[in-house]
Amino acid sequence: MGSLLAQLNDEYMRFLYNQENPQVRAALEKLEEISGMKREKAVMVFIAALVAVVTLFSLGRTLHLTLGIVHPLMNSLRAVRSLRRSKVNIGSKGTEDVCKWVVYWCIFGIFATVEVINGMGSDSAFLQFYWILKTILLVILHHPVTNGALHLFECAIDPIIARYDAIVSGKKTN
Repeated sequence: MGSLLAQLNDEYMRFLYNQENPQVRAALEKLEEISGMKREKAVMVFIAALVAVVTLFSLGRTLHLTLGIVHPLMNSLRAVRSLRRSKVNIGSKGTEDVCKWVVYWCIFGIFATVEVINGMGSDSAFLQFYWILKTILLVILHHPVTNGALHLFECAIDPIIARYDAIVSGKKTN
């Protein structure tokens, strides 16, 4: 257990002081400057304050959805990007089929997250119409004739992820 904590501490310190991303490095330097504390302490205080705000203002559900759905969703879509570029056949169904279903479930996850955050589920007439439209969209996304999930991925999701990754990594975007 002690060696695990030591490894985690080493990774934490490496993240704080050997940061390659210029934006993260600048933010850490600014946090250190503003707080007057060493980075490791300033970050821990910031995290504690964030946890307090989340708890006090009942943002736990939003945080849970962000870390439990949105983050894995982004990584799943990045995996689809990588798999589609590699052209590797990963079984009898092939790459396209696997990518289609991963993208479908990611889009479904986006819907579910937005619905939970907005507290949807009432029986109002508008929401009944919403559920019908959503059902039609989901069928279009997964139906073999339309392959809507792959089309949506190629036309909208892939460019958005590429731009987001470029911004996060500090590279210039067009």
